[in-house]
This record gives sequence, structure tokens and C-alpha cells, in this order.
Amino acid sequence: MENHKVQLIFSPRAVAGLKRLKTRIGATSQADTVRYAIDLVLWIGDEIDKGNTFCLKTTDGEIQKVLLPFMRPMD
Repeated sequence: MENHKVQLIFSPRAVAGLKRLKTRIGATSQADTVRYAIDLVLWIGDEIDKGNTFCLKTTDGEIQKVLLPFMRPMD
């Protein structure tokens, strides 16, 4: 597999989020953090394409559907 270099310009808010996510998932680099996030969003999209929905269980046991307005089904 051939690697490609990609340069991104992040806002201060996005950089702070990237650093927070890197720490949270224990990634060794910011690049690994971005790759992990891409894989996760692609997986979510694949599940949505299958007709699945995402839910979370609150601390009081209530099940809530998670809406992802930015995620559109692929044709």
C-alpha cells in the first residue's frame, strides 16, 4: 500500500479536539488519531447503509436513538 501525505489546516478548536481525542484513545500520533476517526465514521456509515441505527443507554437505563445529521446513506 502506498502512503500519501495530506496537509490539513485546523482551527484552534479542531486542534484542541484532536489533542483531546488523541489522549482519550491513547493514540501514538495525531495521524493515527485522524486515521482512527476516519475508520470509525466509515464504519458508522456502513452500518447506516445496512439500515441499522445507533442507540445509547443513559445512566438511568433509558435507550435513546442517536441521530447523525451529517451522515448520509450511500447509494
